[in-house]
Amino acid sequence: FCVAPSLQNYHPDVARLDDSELLWSVAVEKMHAVITELGLTDITLVIFDAGALIGYQLASVYPELMLRVVGMDIGFAPTTHVPAFVGTLDDVTPFQVAIINAFVDDDDATIQAFFESFRTTFLLPCLDCEISPGNNTGPNGVTATLGWPQYGFVRTDYPWTEAFDTPVADFEFNYMPSFPADAPFLFLWASEHFIFPGQLEWIDARGEADGVSEQMQIEDSDHWVMLRQASQVNDKLASWFAATDLVFAEPSTTMIEPTTTTAMIEPSTTIDSAESGDAAASICTHTALFISMMVFVLKI
Repeated sequence: FCVAPSLQNYHPDVARLDDSELLWSVAVEKMHAVITELGLTDITLVIFDAGALIGYQLASVYPELMLRVVGMDIGFAPTTHVPAFVGTLDDVTPFQVAIINAFVDDDDATIQAFFESFRTTFLLPCLDCEISPGNNTGPNGVTATLGWPQYGFVRTDYPWTEAFDTPVADFEFNYMPSFPADAPFLFLWASEHFIFPGQLEWIDARGEADGVSEQMQIEDSDHWVMLRQASQVNDKLASWFAATDLVFAEPSTTMIEPTTTTAMIEPSTTIDSAESGDAAASICTHTALFISMMVFVLKI
């Protein structure tokens, strides 16, 4: 049973939320509300891109829900190597600056032009994709509203670090206070562009301790590893899921079974909740929660 929730404020056919709601911490709580509404436990969390930040923080705040975690190309590092990020526009990339400025100015035209240039220059894997086809918001369906996760890096009115009870000085990692102690972690990456100092070494050490956590470079790929090398990624996921299943000596009795509960939700069904936001549910072969920069389901 797979659930692929959209990040809030990503679809141009939904009214822009107030800026006080467009926070990483609010997104985490909305994800948790979806999980609670669906009755999910023992989650395999699979996260990518902007969804990785929300996902790692979700795992940090609610570690009891996590069976295992899979991160794709966006990771985190121990604060022994990289301090918790509390920055300004001078500390982020030009790509992020462009998106942040468009979001702050609510400038759809600029962000549409930027993405048109970006997806052809960097050969995005789906050149003809639209976020919301037919909504008359430009050729790619992109609006300035999707810039809120990047804005979270530099906000001073609601600093992301203050959403946690843990003081920044006690953070174990650069993007969250902690990581679930008992959840195996698989990190799939393409290039060293997004790799932090100490990141891979921490995963290797965790793998030596629990016998299953690991990191793997996906060959001949770029940031969009699950699309560029689908077979390689899927094969690794399948073998790693099997290996981690062996670690859990007694499978949880609370695991949702496809024949018993919310697995009856049809693909593309929308769960409409003012508190939790929207979530689309799809059926696949593992109990999983996928969080990306937008809705996607990785077939495994």
